[in-house]
Amino acid sequence: MKSRGSCGFILFAALLSSLACVSYCVRQNIDTTAPIIRTKPSNLHDYSYLGYNLVLHRLSSSDIRIIVSAPNGTANGSNDAVPNTGVIFTCSLAQNGICSPLNGDNNGDDRRLYDIDPDDIDSERKSHQFLGGAMDSKGSHFIACGHRYINTNGGGSRLPQGVCYYTPNSNLQGFQKFSYCNTNQNGGDCQIGTSVTFAETSPNNVQIGMGAPNRNTWAGALFRRESGGNLRTTGTSEGTAGYAWQGYALTKGHIVDTVREDFIVSVPRRNLYKGIVNVFSNDRNLNIFTQPLNGEQLGEYYGHTILAADLTGDGFDELLVAAPMFSTANSPEVGRVFVYRNSGGTLSFVRRLVGTLEYGRFGHAMTNLGDINNDGREDIAISAPFGNSSGTVYIYYGLLNDVISSTPSQIIVGSDLIRGSIVNETKGFGSALSSSLDVDGNQINDLAIGAYFTQQVFLLRSRAVAQVSLSVTSSPAVINVQPGSNNTCPYMSGELPCFNVTICASYPNIGTLGENINITFVISADRQKVELGLEQRVFFARGAMDSNSITVTRTFDRSVEQCITETALVKNGILDTFNGFQIDVSASGPDFTSSATKGNPPLVNLVDFPIVTTLGRTQVSVETLKECENSECIPDLQLKLLNSTFETSTGASTSSLTVGLVTNINFWMNISNVRDDAFRTTISFNLEPQFDFVRVEPRNLLISCDDPQTQGNITRHTCSIANVLGSNMNRVIAIRVRPTRRLTGSEGVIRLQFNAGSINPEDSSTLADNSIEYALNVSAQADVFLDQVIVSPQQVSYLNNRTSSSSISEVTDLGPQVSFSFVVRNQGPSTIPLTRLSIRFPRGTDSSNGSHLVYPSHFRVQSDVSVTCSTENVNPGDFQIPSIGGTDGEPENQGENNANTGGGNRRRKRMLEPDRGRSKRSLEMTVRQESTPGSGAAGTTINCRDNQTHCVELYCTIRQLAQGGSTQIDLVSYLDERSYIGSSSTYTFIIFAQANILDSFIVQPQNHRTDITETQFRAVTSTSPSSEGEKVQPWVIIVTVVLGLLFFVILSVILYFVGFFKRKGKQRKEELNAQMLEDQQGGDTPMNDSNGL
Repeated sequence: MKSRGSCGFILFAALLSSLACVSYCVRQNIDTTAPIIRTKPSNLHDYSYLGYNLVLHRLSSSDIRIIVSAPNGTANGSNDAVPNTGVIFTCSLAQNGICSPLNGDNNGDDRRLYDIDPDDIDSERKSHQFLGGAMDSKGSHFIACGHRYINTNGGGSRLPQGVCYYTPNSNLQGFQKFSYCNTNQNGGDCQIGTSVTFAETSPNNVQIGMGAPNRNTWAGALFRRESGGNLRTTGTSEGTAGYAWQGYALTKGHIVDTVREDFIVSVPRRNLYKGIVNVFSNDRNLNIFTQPLNGEQLGEYYGHTILAADLTGDGFDELLVAAPMFSTANSPEVGRVFVYRNSGGTLSFVRRLVGTLEYGRFGHAMTNLGDINNDGREDIAISAPFGNSSGTVYIYYGLLNDVISSTPSQIIVGSDLIRGSIVNETKGFGSALSSSLDVDGNQINDLAIGAYFTQQVFLLRSRAVAQVSLSVTSSPAVINVQPGSNNTCPYMSGELPCFNVTICASYPNIGTLGENINITFVISADRQKVELGLEQRVFFARGAMDSNSITVTRTFDRSVEQCITETALVKNGILDTFNGFQIDVSASGPDFTSSATKGNPPLVNLVDFPIVTTLGRTQVSVETLKECENSECIPDLQLKLLNSTFETSTGASTSSLTVGLVTNINFWMNISNVRDDAFRTTISFNLEPQFDFVRVEPRNLLISCDDPQTQGNITRHTCSIANVLGSNMNRVIAIRVRPTRRLTGSEGVIRLQFNAGSINPEDSSTLADNSIEYALNVSAQADVFLDQVIVSPQQVSYLNNRTSSSSISEVTDLGPQVSFSFVVRNQGPSTIPLTRLSIRFPRGTDSSNGSHLVYPSHFRVQSDVSVTCSTENVNPGDFQIPSIGGTDGEPENQGENNANTGGGNRRRKRMLEPDRGRSKRSLEMTVRQESTPGSGAAGTTINCRDNQTHCVELYCTIRQLAQGGSTQIDLVSYLDERSYIGSSSTYTFIIFAQANILDSFIVQPQNHRTDITETQFRAVTSTSPSSEGEKVQPWVIIVTVVLGLLFFVILSVILYFVGFFKRKGKQRKEELNAQMLEDQQGGDTPMNDSNGL
């Protein structure tokens, strides 16, 4: 059964691999690495608007120029120095080329055009005529207009008639001057030349169309000058009305005829200021032959720019109408362009291209690029010159079915273009566009761009497109990647599964390309998976083992097919053996890089630097051999939880999760498969921040885990349990997790879900047993207790000689200091989020002056965690406190005793000393007090444990007190001597303290240590010094001295008689006698030695 299934799967995989993968990929083919940039001549002033309009014009077969206008410029040495007439320049594209003014009209204002009194009024005014505001070039023909040109009629009125200068000569000589609005009253201010274009009715039969939006009370009109000089004008009968501005924009296109070019005219103030566009047939009658195209938004300036281009390649031009002032609620003046399909003369709306830059005015300029990507359809450029710091131009390719793509194929930003070039800044990039000629001879139109804000002109050259026919095949089509397979290749000292990839390509024979070309192929295996960070399964024999791709370069001649074969090797131990291997091939041509200064390169032919695109099959799949009952390989996984074990820090066993006690949790489970092989069997689970994943046990299994994926607070883990979990096989594993500090015990129950899966999907009817959910009970336990309470001093006795309640400014003026130290500890095992230390303390008894028996001054804290103490009932008199400790409600001095949590700072201890600011009187009194402990008798007792009438509650809150942690809180207080005026008594104060866990979910053990304590101290007061009877009498002193002297004399006599004072002398004498006797017996004394010498 399995062998038959395997064969069936091989046939199925081979069928899949035989399917062709056809793709056509186009790269950006307008070169931006070597722009040609021309700037304004030095004698042109800064507001001349050079670059406002431009066209490409062929002076000769070898000399193509950019003709660019500066409509606000002043000609140098011409027009009798009439200012701001506008200047037309021709810019050379050769290296180091310059822009020179075009001599079209060197005459000044004509004052005698109508024989009017020369002292009355000028007959014409060329100043500010905006010459070059509209221009066009076609073949040898060139025309430039100034629509603000002013002339007078017979009545002497000044009227903005407009003027155009035209020459049919390619060398730009022999200009003719047109001003057709000077013949009647209604047309005398028509502003002819606001827009202008050339249109052909047949080859070499060129007509001129001129827009005159002010004719007939701003109704507007279209003027057509035929090749023979005849003039035809449209009027209000064509559906216009006053103030409609017909002729504001004008273009030509093949709308109803593939030979004749018709006129398309905008009327931007018609249709309630939403605008319309009319199409006029360029025949004898010049009539509208279609319904007008309508704008949609008031004031969007629908028809500001119009463009015709054959985007579908059928010979009829599609129509694009720009509305650059279009705005949305949140994006003002982003602009948009309406696209209309032309089906044999019938225009239908297709889509809107909408700008993305605020105030960018997308659609301000448009131009027909021709077919720059060699697909048989024309392409276009659209600009948004005002939306960022420089301006942007967008390139769109024409499409057969969709007319045009909704996203641009290339975006050119002016600021990117000038980096490292001869200019430092560009603004208004894209204010004018033109692309009607090929300037470098590679038979692809190039693009001229104006930037009139910074008075610059750019030329970007188009690189030809080489469509390389490509096919990719593999051998074998199905590969066995399991150990022991027969399709292996030698690698180093072993064998690896392998297959061959063959690429065959041919280079087309078209005139725009060179005789041969170097084509670089990049062959990649599992490219998308590797880019996503998944495992690399394949490498190439001639490449590196850690790379999934290889690069091969070959030289191709026109129409000659070549084939390349590379060997691919499959790594050992790959996780995914179910999915096949995807092989991708991409091709590219040589990159063009100019060595010249950017902005002034030589005008070299880019024919040897085409953009390579692929046509044909660029992918192939190599399937893996699978032994399944059928070609689908459907597994049936089952997941069962066996048990869970808890590891503790003490080694003690437990069956539940106690925070702080449990260090690791092991979830033991069995994953089994009862059907077809499960490829790359995985188990996945989500963990909340309270847990960290440790690993999967046992370690001797080949288990690998992917990088965790985090979304919000949840982290998903996926681990591969087996590469192939065969039929009726199982794995017993343990997933180990570790509690984190975020686990507090308040969670109660945390639910964990585990899921088993594989790359080959399981039938939905058997998925129920692939998942298990485990309810993990969480508890917290802590033993908090008061370790010790220290009071210093325990008793205070002093002479109370106050006679009145004097003014108090500092707490040290009140009386002696008494400090109480409380140490709170947590025996664990869990951390306590909130612990409260409550202290019952004596309060004041005299309401007249606010005095206290014991005055609570402030807290001082020594702790590694955050502690906050309440300020209520603390320092109620708001006296000044010397800065030697902490402040109310804060940890110990932040500069010296930082008690905040975190940072790992060592806790620093501070001695509780008496306040140094106490007066000398008080210090002396304290010494006298402490020298008489135990004085006084039974007096007043204030017990804050049993009787709370004369006590107040003070408290501090401790945060995140961990196991083994402790916090010392010192309460500094003072005896308030004002409360003891006239009193001679003993006061006993019993202070009560208790540590409470504020978090209800934390349970204290039954045998927990005490969290309650009490301490006491005593104050003994006296109103007068000790009485005379209590003094030591003089005779007592005399008798004591005499008795002492007598005792000394008697003792000395006794010692004398017993020989105490004679023992040392006698002993010394005996020692000398013994020494002399020894010397005499020896006969060798120092004296004899001396005599001998």
